[in-house]
Amino acid sequence: MKVIIAGDEHFLEEMDTLPLEVIFIARQPADLHRSLFQGGYDEVFIGFEPDVSLTVLENIKGTKNVAVVFDNIDQFKNYGETVFKLGGVPILLEDLKGRFTKSEAQKKISVPSKIVEQEIKKREEKSPIATDGAPKIIAVFAPKGGVGKTIISAYLAAHMAMSGKKIVAVDVDNVKVGADLGRRFGFFVKRDGTNYRNIIDFSNFPDNQYHQWELVEKYIVRTDSFPNLSLVLNPPRPADLGYDFKLVDKAVSILRYHFDHVILDLSPLPSQLNVEIFTQLADKVFFLTTPDPGVIDGARTFLDAISKYDINLTSFHLIINMFDSKHDKNANKIAHHVGLPLRGNVSVFPYDSMFREKRIEMALITPKILNKSNFSRQMDRLVKEHVFQEKQTIEKRRTGFFALPFFAKKKG
Repeated sequence: MKVIIAGDEHFLEEMDTLPLEVIFIARQPADLHRSLFQGGYDEVFIGFEPDVSLTVLENIKGTKNVAVVFDNIDQFKNYGETVFKLGGVPILLEDLKGRFTKSEAQKKISVPSKIVEQEIKKREEKSPIATDGAPKIIAVFAPKGGVGKTIISAYLAAHMAMSGKKIVAVDVDNVKVGADLGRRFGFFVKRDGTNYRNIIDFSNFPDNQYHQWELVEKYIVRTDSFPNLSLVLNPPRPADLGYDFKLVDKAVSILRYHFDHVILDLSPLPSQLNVEIFTQLADKVFFLTTPDPGVIDGARTFLDAISKYDINLTSFHLIINMFDSKHDKNANKIAHHVGLPLRGNVSVFPYDSMFREKRIEMALITPKILNKSNFSRQMDRLVKEHVFQEKQTIEKRRTGFFALPFFAKKKG
């Protein structure tokens, strides 16, 4: 397990006895910030004096898999709840050492560990991912271009924003230049040489300032028609394409701290970037196909190709777009051929002649045109039934220390 450890000399000496692959050691609180956005770690362990550890945790709020280690039970009781509120997990040093040094038969869960287990279970049952139980990071993907992926992403973002949630939609099509997603809301590539901020700019975002909203505002564009919707655009220059997961992960890590939901409009390719987003970022994936036989075969081929990766296909939600009930075969047969279940008729978007006839007018999304077409009304239903009212529990992915028995969510 690859870890980052930050703490005083006593804590570092204790951690040195454990079989961990330490990729960075921070002896001062300020040193920790420089390592977090470099990625490549599974967990972060903080072991300064309690007051200092809480300050460090608050400064890196939003970072995943952070544990604050306490020397004794009194510290655990006095500071544990605050650690939870700041998004971390409290753990007693003896528990941590016992997990890595004792045999399975000898391992026993102490009182603090039971408290942690109960607290995490309670919080996960109440809020599996986002504060309302809805998926936090939503990716929209199609194995082929031209099937309506960006339109789906844009209308999804608009309808979610109309609910009152704070939404950011990110264009991460790293093989196509320009503000394709942005055009749906009136943002076009400028001809005067200047352009809007885009995802590439996040590479220069200060590592220790992600919690500063005043700074984050400079890296997004706000839509005029939807006060709760912001965008992160794609770069306008071909030279800036080909960015990797490290940049996307950094941008999303910053954005998820400030927004209720993050929507990712992906490229229509079986790329390494998309695979890493599926495995490490996305809580839910809207997977698009159409009744076209070539698109259906492409969807099935793509799913077969990614089967070798550790991808949770239960998070994939099939959408059949451009479905014409007069000419197309049964939607369930399409789903069967693709290899994903069809979650009701709400996941079948009709061939909408009105939408196509008025495609120029309706390409620019405003609150006035929402629900004017069957397509938009179907999206409204999808958001209400399968985003905000998601009935099944979506479990967080856990690795390493956070997958240990007293952190894992009990089943049954």
